[in-house]
Amino acid sequence: MNSRIQKETRDLLPFAAATVLLIILPCVIWRNSAEAVGAFGAFAFGLGCAVMGGVSFGNEFQRRTFSLLLSQPIARAVIWREKMLVLAGSLILSLAAIWACVAFYGPRGWADLDAVLLPLLVALCAFCGAPCWTLQCGNGTIGAVSAAGAPLGIALIGALLGQALRFTKLGIGEEELSLPLVILYLPFAYWLGYSKFSRMESLDTSAQELQLPVWLEAFLERPLAALSARFTGPVGSLMKKELRLQQLSFIMAGAFCLFALAGALLSYTFPLIAEGVWAADFSVLIMVLPLVTGAIATSEERMWGVSDWHLTLPPSALIQWSLKSLTALSTSLILGLVLPVALLVIWNAKHLFGANPGEDGIPPVYVILVFVLGQLALTSAAVYAGSICSSTMWAILSGLGIFVGLGGWSCWMVAQSSLGRVIFADDQLNLLRWVFAGVAFCGLICLLHWFAYCNFRRRGSTSSRLTLQLLALWLFPAVCWVCFVGSLNLSRAF
Repeated sequence: MNSRIQKETRDLLPFAAATVLLIILPCVIWRNSAEAVGAFGAFAFGLGCAVMGGVSFGNEFQRRTFSLLLSQPIARAVIWREKMLVLAGSLILSLAAIWACVAFYGPRGWADLDAVLLPLLVALCAFCGAPCWTLQCGNGTIGAVSAAGAPLGIALIGALLGQALRFTKLGIGEEELSLPLVILYLPFAYWLGYSKFSRMESLDTSAQELQLPVWLEAFLERPLAALSARFTGPVGSLMKKELRLQQLSFIMAGAFCLFALAGALLSYTFPLIAEGVWAADFSVLIMVLPLVTGAIATSEERMWGVSDWHLTLPPSALIQWSLKSLTALSTSLILGLVLPVALLVIWNAKHLFGANPGEDGIPPVYVILVFVLGQLALTSAAVYAGSICSSTMWAILSGLGIFVGLGGWSCWMVAQSSLGRVIFADDQLNLLRWVFAGVAFCGLICLLHWFAYCNFRRRGSTSSRLTLQLLALWLFPAVCWVCFVGSLNLSRAF
């Protein structure tokens, strides 16, 4: 193994290991909830594949080593082949993990061909598409998001063409045209990425921001400029800077609205396609956008090397962190939860125009509050991960791992208690379950932001500080459960 392959392996192996853990551990912990675990495993696998595909070339842009890579006295084809070889090995490890979970924990095992073949297609989309989009955009995070969105858009176009051309009369389902188009996309994206890499010149800049089309930027600039003119002074400039950092989150929300609108237009004529579009669209936005928003808020500045410079600004570190946290949490909550819920409410109100009303009612207020706190806790986990990671990709996976790890540890700990088994088995105690979850989420949000602020204020996380923080996070669910049980016993005494 030469030194170049060793370097690529050191870059991708931690991401592959994190993806494998995110796939396997929930299956082991929540083996009785096969459907929920399968859905999360598929999400973790897709996210991990997209991240690994973006990291392969995204790290070169982030570290400003792309010029060094291109200046080596080695053929571009050799460099490309070595990078893609290591990426393929990392994807195969993740693919083996999810196939093992399907075989041992799936309800139908290997007989479920969709559960076996779909991960292979996802891995191929990441292998062929993510390097291509990363090289085109010059940013690993944007490349990973584009690698996930492009096949979904192509599949939607294929389904629309299948219906528009009346292929159902030939015995071809409207969704069966999507797969051939996605398969045709794979070699084209691979060739486009290799062609781009073989023709690239030396670059001395770091990772680039996503550039909007000129006409769209001009259309949005005037109202946003008028709105931002009211925010002046150092605090106003910091607020605008934080919103600028969240540009990718706003673009993801805009793409979500376009896909949701397409699903709404298709629902009356092609209901099956519309359900698939809405399910994929909502699940990606609600679960991915909080991670992206939280990770970008803290890791991007560390990646650019300007974190120390921010501490020299006139506003104090506490004010700067308060603005950063407020912007990240509000952006995640509005775009990642309020926006999709508002669209769902509007869609369920279609009976006002003659359709039948939905059967599901509005959940209780405490359930809605716990979901909001859970969304904020997921964003806070990504914010904390970004404060200790120098890469946005690594912060996204680490934030998801922290959130899932704490959730799994909490469920296991409560299940070992006799009182916990009673509370979580009796439907009459449903309110107590939601109260415990809400209190735990509130405490977790505060703790994660406090630790992230400490890392922001003291540049460079030492191993001892990081160990103490992770230990405190590990002990936090136990403290919450002890306090919860103590409050129940005290209320019974009175």
